[in-house]
Amino acid sequence: MSDPRHSTDWRKRRARRLALAKSHSAPTTPSPLIQQVSGPPCSGKSTWIQQHAQPGDTILDDNELLAKPAGGRDRITPVMWHRWYKRLDRSIATWSGPGTLYYIQGNPRPRHPAATVTLLNPGATECHQRADRDNRPAITHTWIHQWFTKYATNGSQP
Repeated sequence: MSDPRHSTDWRKRRARRLALAKSHSAPTTPSPLIQQVSGPPCSGKSTWIQQHAQPGDTILDDNELLAKPAGGRDRITPVMWHRWYKRLDRSIATWSGPGTLYYIQGNPRPRHPAATVTLLNPGATECHQRADRDNRPAITHTWIHQWFTKYATNGSQP
């Protein structure tokens, strides 16, 4: 007759081997990537996304999808912002790929727990210079100042 201790040990060793094999095996489908790009106005968020996005990625850029159709960021009403963020939240929550979902949010806190946040912060002076260079509406300077007041410490680090 066989010793019962040996059969138990064999089962435990086999279970450990299977668990180890599962932990080292590659996932069958890659998990979708969600990339949040944050920073003050005129920090280069849209440009950064255009430089990093690959064919097949999805870009939710409020400049392209909200500001341009409204005739400028300064013409966006609170109702339009509310609808934008509702749509953005729904898109992020249901994202399943393929590719990466890129979205812009000025606030550097992640909008979604699975999002990787890239913070762009060239400093207040550079943002103001870019606003002037790009002929942005005068209110852009107020928005830059508000972002640095709310999110930055020591002048430029959020």
